[in-house]
Parts: sequence; structure tokens; C-alpha cells
Amino acid sequence: MARRFLAARGAQRAQPGRITLSTHESIYHAVASQLQAVMVNLWTPDMKLPETTSAVLIGPGMAAPGLADSMALTIRRLWRDLSLPVIVDASVLDWLPLGPVSKNAVRVITPHPGEAARLLKAAVSQCRQIARKRCAKISRRFGNCWVVLKGIKRSLAGARVKFS
Repeated sequence: MARRFLAARGAQRAQPGRITLSTHESIYHAVASQLQAVMVNLWTPDMKLPETTSAVLIGPGMAAPGLADSMALTIRRLWRDLSLPVIVDASVLDWLPLGPVSKNAVRVITPHPGEAARLLKAAVSQCRQIARKRCAKISRRFGNCWVVLKGIKRSLAGARVKFS
């Protein structure tokens, strides 16, 4: 629960406009009562994103036991097909499909060295060494997404994206 709360508060500090947090029913009341100026909705497998959505962040607090398989399927679909930017963090990294994503779609993943090691099936010490090469390898596996490796020294790698 704390991770969802912190992600929403971080988004508020960036002042992007309307922020909507979709959460599991079991913690809805605890999350909703802690947030001001954030729309809190129940997550359902068939939920539709608000028309004003400009980006999607998925991940903080999603490692809770008992989450439905349908949530993982929905997240895979969003990653693969959504035309909006998608940022993925934490345990949701394990749910991402390998391979291509929508053309010109901006995808960002933010693993720490342990998560990067898990994605590469490598030792954590290997992920701390030659971080840029490791990020590039992860990027290729997940459709040439941007990879921001968290840690003491941050590394960035990914596809070249032209912003207009």
C-alpha cells in the first residue's frame, strides 16, 4: 500500500494534472483515505483508462499475494498494445511480455540491480558491472524500451526515440 501512496504523491509533486490511481479492492479504502486530489478507482480486468490519460505507471505495490491472473494479463496487454507511454517498476517487471510493442510506443522500465539480474537470469554482481550493456540487453528483450537502472550510479539505455 505504501508504494502506491508514494507513487501517487510523487506524481502530484510533478503536477501533471489529473492523477488516477487504480488499486485492488482489498486496500481501496486505506489508499483512498490517504490521498487528496488523486482519483482512486477499483482495478478490474475490464477497466477502461480515462480519456484524458497521458501516461500509465504500473508496478508499485503489485507484489501482494492473491492478485488475480487477469491483472497480469491486462498489464501485458497494456505494455504490448497501448499507444500511450507506459512506465513499469517493481514486481510487475516479471509480468512483461518479451518482444515487440506498439510502433513508436514509449516504454520505460526502472529495475534496481536485483530486478535487472532476475530479468537477465544473471547474478546481481554482473548487473552492477557494465551496467550500460546490461541495460541495452534488457531493452532489446522488451521491445527496445528505455531502461533506467536504479542504484548508486544510474544507467540509461534503450531505443533512440525522436521527440517532436
